[in-house]
Amino acid sequence: MISRLLASALITLSLNVHAGKLLVVGGALKSSSSDVYQAFIASVAPEQRIAIVPVASGRPHTYAQKMVKDLLRYGVAPERIVVLPLALIDDPATAEDESLWRGNAAKPSVWREGPLVGGFWFVGGDQTRITAALRPDGKDSAMAAWMRSRLADGAIIAGTSAGAAMMSELMIAGGDSISALMKTASREYAGMESQENGRLHLNQGMGFWPGVLVDQHFDRKARLGRLTAAMCTDKSPWGVGVDEDTALLVDLARGHWQALGNGNVTLLNSAAIDCQRSEQRFHISGLTLWMLAPGDQFLSATRTLITAAGKQPTVGREAFAHEVWSAGGPAVGNARLDEALGFDLLDNENQSQLSRWTWLKLAGTEHLIEYRFTQGPDAQGYWAYMDGTKDSYSAAEVDYRLEYTRVETKP
Repeated sequence: MISRLLASALITLSLNVHAGKLLVVGGALKSSSSDVYQAFIASVAPEQRIAIVPVASGRPHTYAQKMVKDLLRYGVAPERIVVLPLALIDDPATAEDESLWRGNAAKPSVWREGPLVGGFWFVGGDQTRITAALRPDGKDSAMAAWMRSRLADGAIIAGTSAGAAMMSELMIAGGDSISALMKTASREYAGMESQENGRLHLNQGMGFWPGVLVDQHFDRKARLGRLTAAMCTDKSPWGVGVDEDTALLVDLARGHWQALGNGNVTLLNSAAIDCQRSEQRFHISGLTLWMLAPGDQFLSATRTLITAAGKQPTVGREAFAHEVWSAGGPAVGNARLDEALGFDLLDNENQSQLSRWTWLKLAGTEHLIEYRFTQGPDAQGYWAYMDGTKDSYSAAEVDYRLEYTRVETKP
């Protein structure tokens, strides 16, 4: 615990006071999510250019042009937009062989814009392609060093999906939640297919965001378990899970984070984490959880949640008083984590603890995963109608633990 607290303090002190910003996008970003695009564009000075980095994609030209189209839609002049020629895979949609761009990170002549670039946008795909191109052999290429220098001078680096995962020093490269809890981590990367179904795999990231382990597609791909398991291996004080069509704007110098878009951002603090693993059991406790909704802000140094205007505390003035099933699956309401923490726990006077379960039956074994959330003395919920009569909840300082148990069954 002491080592993680010290690490957090050292990370805060080590950040350059002139450091720039990050925009961590959870993937599946809609072109209509204007607050995300506008936050990115506003972070780049009008005289500066925006560089699109397509290296993660299996169709680099196609997805770079999608981003070009979106930037033009939001008023960015075409002469301000450049596509960095960096890719590992050929895009069949063009006559050019983009795979020949793989060595360009070592060639400064291919990015003549230099200090004129004030913003970078990494498209999605496979995050290991980003590091393979920009940090071969674990060391910064000339292009990576240039990006890092621009970030220190105040530029913004944005990334969606794979471009979000690569922000960490040790990034999550593959694995689903169930496999990450049932099995030990893999030493080898099994390819993009393992991102959907496979053992947890951690790999070198770009390290633009010190002290934070990022996960993305967090809601749709049910990655809370994966991030929790990964935090037992990684030593970062913070785990951040970003939902699809959602972003977290990070001011590195101030330690100020703001949620944007249409989903939630889940924050896990590991200062008191305890991980105990055996062949039959994987117990992870001591985590503290915050849930940010769009418009919420967070100060990482003081662990302070600043909710969007209009939100009111729920603990002590709960709107509900109902019993909650300790269960999981399609038969249980409030399937999203923000809804469960709000309706069933922090805005419910009958509950101080909430469990959600996953149960699997395989040949000769049953597997139980319990996600347990406890309303301790410092926990608080916040609620408001932020758009019509749609309930919006935020959560602060919820105690969180996870337990996986394997039970042998008789035939």
